[in-house]
Amino acid sequence: MASTVFARKAMSGSAMLSRALKERPIATNFALSGLLGLASDAICQFGVEGKSWESIDHARFWGMGSFAATYSFVKLNIYKLYPLAIPAFVARTAFTNGIASSLLDGLVHSPLLYLPTYYIYTGACHGETPMESLATYRQQFVPIMTSLLSIWTPVQAINFALVPPTHRVLFVCVCNLVWNCVLDFQSHSLAHGDDIIAHAPEIPLASEVMVAAA
Repeated sequence: MASTVFARKAMSGSAMLSRALKERPIATNFALSGLLGLASDAICQFGVEGKSWESIDHARFWGMGSFAATYSFVKLNIYKLYPLAIPAFVARTAFTNGIASSLLDGLVHSPLLYLPTYYIYTGACHGETPMESLATYRQQFVPIMTSLLSIWTPVQAINFALVPPTHRVLFVCVCNLVWNCVLDFQSHSLAHGDDIIAHAPEIPLASEVMVAAA
């Protein structure tokens, strides 16, 4: 009986969420992205780094949440442009369209817009100028892009091949819960001169969780 009630509530909640994504996509994605951004940084600071509420980096915490919420609007609109950039003969099947969209997202959108915006936005939360933040991005480019491509290429291929357009940002939001932990942890570790190799067990673990979630 209890399991039946839970299943009905879960189905009802899923239907309400789907309706909200279709009827109020901007507000719904903004709220979900912001909450998951806060959650990912909380996991990273409390769980991975072992900080207390008194010792956490509050600017980083709120910066991650507000960036994730704000950037959801960009993702919502930029995903609509990918079909215009992919030749029709490439997009003939869901599989090839998913691969092409994923490569476009990882090799164009992410290094040229998403990551620079992330560094500038979160850097501003710590009092950095845009030029200082971009200098940090250039220094960290190779390890950050390596992590991004290894995680997001298959995830986005699944997203663009199988997930309905109205649910794509939500799918990314859920996966972002793990990716933001990786990006947040890795960028701040590099900024403080930590050896990423010393933290390597955490990053494969995050990747495994993401694959399971997908």
